[in-house]
Amino acid sequence: MDSEKAKKVLWVCDAPQWAYEIVGKRVLGSLNDYSGDFIYKRDSDYVEKLKKGVEYDIVVCNSMEIARQFNAPCIARMGSMRVFRKQWHLQGTEDFYRWADVMNESNFFVASNFKLFGVAQRFTDRVRLIPHACDLTKFKPVKREFNEENFTVGFAGNISDSRTDDKGFYFLEEACSRLGVRLKKTVYFNEKNRAQTPNDKMPDFYNSVDCIALPSNGEGCSNVLAEALACGVPVITTASAGFHGEMLIDMRDCLLVERNAKSIMKAIMLIKKDESLRSELSKNGRAFAERFHSLEKQATAWREVFRIFEECK
Repeated sequence: MDSEKAKKVLWVCDAPQWAYEIVGKRVLGSLNDYSGDFIYKRDSDYVEKLKKGVEYDIVVCNSMEIARQFNAPCIARMGSMRVFRKQWHLQGTEDFYRWADVMNESNFFVASNFKLFGVAQRFTDRVRLIPHACDLTKFKPVKREFNEENFTVGFAGNISDSRTDDKGFYFLEEACSRLGVRLKKTVYFNEKNRAQTPNDKMPDFYNSVDCIALPSNGEGCSNVLAEALACGVPVITTASAGFHGEMLIDMRDCLLVERNAKSIMKAIMLIKKDESLRSELSKNGRAFAERFHSLEKQATAWREVFRIFEECK
């Protein structure tokens, strides 16, 4: 479609290369009837840029907090329970009534997991569940010879001061140290030095390790887990890891652990010693990604959200 005829979308994010900016660029890049601009909450002129959102056909806000700041009809992302509790000082799901005013008839909502989807349905039917999209042509399995002596556990995530505990990194670090196995980590974002691995380099990272471990708490829908599954890398995670904790089946699609070193150590050793299990986790992980994270499927879901939003706003 001619770019002048494409609908204009403003995608409002926290920071460049954070998970939802990556998702937005994947989705909008595959919808030729929409063109997108991105602004970031960390920009010095963020407030002024946000005000200009009214000039766009559609505004997608990374969080409920940003949706409230925008104060005009928009599509608001519902990311994770952890973020909601932090932003709104929530103690339990009943406290979600504190932000019922955001869930007015002019807004639309995209939940990243079933728990948030269920909460949103208490207030509105203008909500859809859309897991994060992944480009399965770029994130794909690569044949790699297994070497038990060089067995490597991978970790990717935000390990800034405020997020290391959320991601369970210290539990993983202790587990690997006690087992004497190599831990290879890379950073999605770090608040101190803004260091991060470009997303186009992440397939090489996933395919350089024997498993990915993310013993996190309070995820919405993890890009890291979606991408690792797409690469056919065995995954270790927790039941509290948002969409994946809800949907992955233990011992078939992944290994689910408790957030402690002992539980993680057991899972690492299972993957290290059991060739049949590694093969099953790899095959089923890729199948899960094809079912739930296909860019084509999720872009179609987003197009439908855009259509409904424009009809009703």
